[in-house]
Amino acid sequence: MKLPVCLLALLGWTGHVLALDQPDQQILCQISSGSYTMVGGIWGELETRLPNPDQTFVHLKINRTANRADLTILGKDQRTVFLALSNGIVTDSTILFKHQVAHPYPDIEMLGTADYVVTRAGNELRIKGAREFPVVCCDIPYYFAHTDVVATEVPAPTIRVSEVEICWSSSSNCTYQVQYRSDLGKDSWTDLGDPIRGNGAVICATDKIPQDAPQRLYRIILIP
Repeated sequence: MKLPVCLLALLGWTGHVLALDQPDQQILCQISSGSYTMVGGIWGELETRLPNPDQTFVHLKINRTANRADLTILGKDQRTVFLALSNGIVTDSTILFKHQVAHPYPDIEMLGTADYVVTRAGNELRIKGAREFPVVCCDIPYYFAHTDVVATEVPAPTIRVSEVEICWSSSSNCTYQVQYRSDLGKDSWTDLGDPIRGNGAVICATDKIPQDAPQRLYRIILIP
């Protein structure tokens, strides 16, 4: 007689690679240098060095199938959006953004043009471009530019399971065998250790997972 089969799958998490030839990517980079310039308004021309709390991260989403991309510059909290560019054209290691945008001041109803170029160099993104609006008043900024912005990919953590514990409620005077295999449809089951005698309590078997081992599926059978 066999007990109901219990299956467990081990999942490996791996980091992403900053390459524009892969389909559908989401990449998070951290700004390391560059400048942001605002022209017009009561300040005249104001240049800010990057990164700063409002511009710390760059999130890039690439749809390689459609050769399109979206880019967002985020604050230190990785939630507050400073700049959003959409529908960029992906060509090799370059992305071109050129489209209408709203004025960054929410109380000013005005459309302008965003014109940005994003290039890849190793694990870095290099960003340059500007948003330009009609000059309507000396108090309203009309030009917002990013110059020589460099953003480095944030490393993605890799999690590896090195040990699995398989536990079940046992019955006294029963003997159990834990088995595993890597593919439910192809491989035969392999015994994991020796048979285990039940004691009426929860008992466990441990499996140490070798480096780079494929996922394993487990079951527990009752030995007559």
